[in-house]
Amino acid sequence: MASTTTAANELLSLIEKTISMEVRVEDAEVKNVAQLMDRYGFKSKNSWASVKLPGHTVVEFWKKDLLKD
Repeated sequence: MASTTTAANELLSLIEKTISMEVRVEDAEVKNVAQLMDRYGFKSKNSWASVKLPGHTVVEFWKKDLLKD
């Protein structure tokens, strides 16, 4: 099993290479997760793909530099 530091570095590397992602978020945490994703260079985008699940929202995030204002 990889060390915690190695695992964290691997995850950060994946995030840096990610273009978009969908994240299932508890309804009460949507704003906090959006702020966290913003710090990693992502912006939420309204999409037909966004869905509501019991107690959760699926939020689509895209790299900021790929979105048009």
